[in-house]
Amino acid sequence: PIGPGDLFVLFTDGITEAMNEESELFGEERFGQLLEEHGSLPAQDLRERILVDVDAFVGDAEQHDDMTVVLLRIDDSLAGPVRTPSQP
Repeated sequence: PIGPGDLFVLFTDGITEAMNEESELFGEERFGQLLEEHGSLPAQDLRERILVDVDAFVGDAEQHDDMTVVLLRIDDSLAGPVRTPSQP
C-alpha cells in the first residue's frame, strides 16, 4: 500500500554512476544512504542535497552523463485506497 509521506525517487544512472577523479562511482549504496538519512526533507531541499552531495563527490572530474532525479512524495490529501474504474 501507498501511504502518506511515502517517497518515490526516479533517477537516471548519471546520479549513481557519477565518477570522481579516482574513477570511483557515487554508487547505489551511497545514494540509498543519502536518501535514508535525508529522505524526510521537503522535496526541493532533498533535491538540492542530492545534487550538492553528488557534486562534492565528483569534485573536479568531468561529467560524463546527464543527471536527472524526480522526487514524488505522497501527500496526506492524496493518500487512500486505490480506485479502479467501474466496470459496465
